[in-house]
Amino acid sequence: MADKEYETGAAAADPGRLIAILHGTWKARALQVAAELGLADLLAGGPRTVEQLAEATGTHAPSLRRLLRALAGIGVFAERDGGALVANSPLSEWLRTDRAGSVAAQARFQGAPWNWRAWGALPHSVRTGETAFDQANGQSFWTLTGQDPAAAALFNGAMADVSLRESADVAAGFDFGGARTVVDVGGGLGCLLAAVLAANPGLTGTLFERPAAAEEARRWLDGQDLGGRFDVVSGDFFDAVPAGADLYLLKRTLHDWSDEDALRILNTVRRAMKPDSRILVIDSIPLPESSAVARFVDLLILVLVPGFDRTIEQYRELLGKAGFAVRRELDTRSSALRLIEAGLS
Repeated sequence: MADKEYETGAAAADPGRLIAILHGTWKARALQVAAELGLADLLAGGPRTVEQLAEATGTHAPSLRRLLRALAGIGVFAERDGGALVANSPLSEWLRTDRAGSVAAQARFQGAPWNWRAWGALPHSVRTGETAFDQANGQSFWTLTGQDPAAAALFNGAMADVSLRESADVAAGFDFGGARTVVDVGGGLGCLLAAVLAANPGLTGTLFERPAAAEEARRWLDGQDLGGRFDVVSGDFFDAVPAGADLYLLKRTLHDWSDEDALRILNTVRRAMKPDSRILVIDSIPLPESSAVARFVDLLILVLVPGFDRTIEQYRELLGKAGFAVRRELDTRSSALRLIEAGLS
């Protein structure tokens, strides 16, 4: 069912709830600016005055005070000594970049100007079925993140925030014992590959990504305790992927693309496989009980890229067209994700 916060029915028919949802735009933007300024990091050592924070961030102290006062009103940051000092609150601690599970990268990604412009073009997507990002920014999301290192870093950082939480579920929810080598196709920074290798000491893996993302992934993976059991290869998954692995992972990769392009990716992977290789598709599946967050993530896909969240039936059809036979489907502890294992048909 939908999240309780957004239940329908007579008890929920309060226009004030709609106003609160509309005000969410203000709150989100204020939070994003705080993340962009690194305020939680500056307060990690204890309370500071607004003037000190303004000097450290190059901002206008009276206006910064108004931002912090508004955020403190919703529990993000805390005022001390009648507002003379500002401190981190339990919520703003999660904006610290040095904290495991930080949401700072997600906040900065969502606050990027090109992201805001894309959401402003949502009516275009709803009217035409076309991606809002292209309409708003004059180029595709993949072109921007492929050519602009700063945009790519924002995207990879935000995706790593999500993937770090999900990857442990995947590593625990699938038996990798039948494989010796895996390739993570479009694996971002390598969070999934790191989790899988950490849980399976006899396994070696390859991360496959675009050149700019691959360089960043190698730096991140070098910092993990993986005993050198990984490689990073760059390229284009529409052309070729590393050949001969026992298992190919596609986590939240296919839902970024149209059926036509997703089929091209699957065909590329099929050409790289051995007769006994397997593919593991890991993606969010729309269900009647999907949470409000999962439903809005699907809307995010509509805004940014030409893909969509597919049903199990749609995945079965897509995999069949690419020459795969589905062997089994598994849930993870994360209700938004499902694992679909397939082999060559």
